[in-house]
Formats: sequence, structure tokens, C-alpha cells
Amino acid sequence: MLAAARALFAELGVDDVTIDDVAARAGRTKGSVYYHFASKVDLFEAVFLSEHRRLVDAVQTTTEGLDPETALRSGLATYLRLVAADPVAAGITLVQAPTVLGWHRWRECDGGTFRTSITAALVAAREAGRSPSEADPEIVADLLLGAVSEAAVAVARDDDSEGRAVAVIYALNRLLDGIFRAAG
Repeated sequence: MLAAARALFAELGVDDVTIDDVAARAGRTKGSVYYHFASKVDLFEAVFLSEHRRLVDAVQTTTEGLDPETALRSGLATYLRLVAADPVAAGITLVQAPTVLGWHRWRECDGGTFRTSITAALVAAREAGRSPSEADPEIVADLLLGAVSEAAVAVARDDDSEGRAVAVIYALNRLLDGIFRAAG
């Protein structure tokens, strides 16, 4: 059902997809879809969480064993490249989700894992003397998450998403240079 819903949400947009459409695409009955999901919004949230988890897992795989600064840079760049390379995931997680789930629910679902990872990298970098001790890692994480989220939306909506991702990653690294240079 999730695969069928993902394909339909990507193809038509949430507003133009019905539970009947999802059931037909999945080869199930409408009742079986409602057995698992109380509404189309609940189904969308499940698709969103699945896409989000896939992105998080890919980012975490690229950062394993790296020092905190390199992990942060690599993780954020990987995320932006994934958004550029997968317009379906980008459309679901960045374009449709804020509207369908509402901004607060979208941030609850989306921001927790990435925010935690960013904060952990900043704390570890501070402990290693690589970021300013006076800068609160949670505040810096919020700022970076906001910047990366907005940049990811711009990447997702750009006709040349891969080119935009390269430009954004370059600018993001200059921003991170400033954060990490302030420690030196």
C-alpha cells in the first residue's frame, strides 16, 4: 500500500489521489487500506515517514566513523544530493508534506532525527575544540537545520536540481567554515 501511495502521490499529488486509487494500485480493497490507515492524511504521513527514514539511513551510512566536522559536512551534502537525485522523495518530504501534514507536524516528523544528528556533531566538535564553546550547539543546529531545509526545498523545486545542489553544498561549506573557524 505504501509503495502504491508513494507512486500516486508523486504522480498526481495528494489532493488528486483517493483511497480508492491507492487500493486499486495496490491490488487491495478500500476497506483494507482503511484497516491500516484512518485517513488519506494518515496514509500520507506513513509514506512521508518511510521516505524520511530512508533519507536519514542513507545520511547516517555516509557519516559512520567520521570525525564530527567531516560527518556534519558529509551528512548535509549527502542529504542535499539525495534530494536532487530523487524527485519523488523530495516532492513528498519537502513540497507536499508541509501542506498535507501542516507545518508543525511536518517539523515534528522531519526535524527530530536530523536536528539530533546535527546537534550531536556540533557538541562533539565543541568537545574536540573545533567549534566555539560559547555558541549553543542546539541554537546552531536549529540555524543549520533551517538553512538546509530551505536549501533542500530550493533544490527540489529547481529544474536543474543537481546543479542547484552543487551550488548549495558549496555555500553550505563556506557557512560551516565560518562556524568551525570561529573555534580556531
